[in-house]
Amino acid sequence: MIPPVDPKHLTDADKAALRKMPAGWFEPFDTVIRRARFRCDRLHMFGYLEYKVIGEYPNLESRYRRKKTIAREVYE
Repeated sequence: MIPPVDPKHLTDADKAALRKMPAGWFEPFDTVIRRARFRCDRLHMFGYLEYKVIGEYPNLESRYRRKKTIAREVYE
């Protein structure tokens, strides 16, 4: 598992996206952030989101949720 990046390396758009993400599991397009799929994939890669795939082929859906151990600096 990749450890979360230092919050100083997150862009302002990353931080804003984390603040706008809902609690619990969600699909990227259920959010009000721009470029939702890109932003969710990026934050997952950095270790701030959990990821799972549900459904059966060919009807697969990607779901994300915020990790509970997000650094406080992200919300400032």
